[in-house]
Amino acid sequence: MFEFDDSDARNILLVEGSAVASSKVRQVLTEAGVSGRLHNVSGIAEAIAYLRREPPYFAAPIPSFVLLGQVDTGSADADLVHEIQRNPTLRDIRVLAIVDERPAAQSAAVAPINGDAVRRVELAKLGEVIEPGSTRRGRRGR
Repeated sequence: MFEFDDSDARNILLVEGSAVASSKVRQVLTEAGVSGRLHNVSGIAEAIAYLRREPPYFAAPIPSFVLLGQVDTGSADADLVHEIQRNPTLRDIRVLAIVDERPAAQSAAVAPINGDAVRRVELAKLGEVIEPGSTRRGRRGR
């Protein structure tokens, strides 16, 4: 299970409506040795409420990363990115879209989500993107 470390400043917001998919993300992060706190919301509107600290998220920490799982976003991801870009306290948040693992030719053919504002990342490589130097068996030096 993903460790919740109160002393670690890294907070990650996962936008994923599927409990099974959320569990897979937690597992990948744990196996990669990523430390921090993972907060889960089920959709883009809820993520925006979280970032704005609207009810029930009054005390929500500002995440370092927003992970977009396999949610049906349509153009809503643009609303999320706009919210992050327009708010000075949120501008440092990196938005990552979790994509299926595909052969390179297929991945290259997929259109980018909201230009360069959202980076596509395969689930298996998520830990390395969030915490460079992490490995599949845990962080080096542990």
